[in-house]
Amino acid sequence: MEPWRCGLCELQTDVNRYPQTPLTADMPKIYLRCGHEYHTHCYMYRTMTTEDLPCHERCPNEECGEYIFTDAVRDFYRTDEAGQRAERNVVNMWNNNPTFRSDLKGLLQLRRTFLKEVKAFRPKYSELNRRFKESTRVHKEAILYEKRDCKNALIALPERKAARLAMYRFNRQLKEFLKKYDIWTSNLRALYRMPGVPRIPRRFCIAWGDRRAIAMQYQFRIRI
Repeated sequence: MEPWRCGLCELQTDVNRYPQTPLTADMPKIYLRCGHEYHTHCYMYRTMTTEDLPCHERCPNEECGEYIFTDAVRDFYRTDEAGQRAERNVVNMWNNNPTFRSDLKGLLQLRRTFLKEVKAFRPKYSELNRRFKESTRVHKEAILYEKRDCKNALIALPERKAARLAMYRFNRQLKEFLKKYDIWTSNLRALYRMPGVPRIPRRFCIAWGDRRAIAMQYQFRIRI
């Protein structure tokens, strides 16, 4: 073999194969991770004609066989390749499996029947839905008015304003205390029921229901 040829160079011309370009010593080469090198033209031609997926290409050297891409790259593309394999499998079954063709045709027939029944059902459903909305519109407006009235009354409560201020002061002081001593509230459980220690609550946080009411979150909601 001539010294300028790589391991993938065609030794003879085949008119049925992809045309080869003149190979010279100056032709660009591709260098693989394993250290082997091939003409870029020859390697790309091999890639286009092989049945292997590109991500699982190995070095053409029979004694090497190292993967072209790293394991991380091949894992990244494995999901897409699985989908491509499934699509090729479907085409193959359609061409060679009569049972698959029969089952698919039956499934599509059931789908057409389903769409036909849905088409007949949709206007009936729309009519009932429209009737329901019209009959409950007055009640909905009354509920919205009552909700707005109660919400305004809640905002005006002096007790809410006092509770909101107290909650703000407590949260700020708690945050400063924990930051100052570099501890968590759960660490204070070590003092639970120790002589001379003030009563340590099991939970320092304000109850979620109280915080939600003070902040006026999700209030006056009804469930039917």
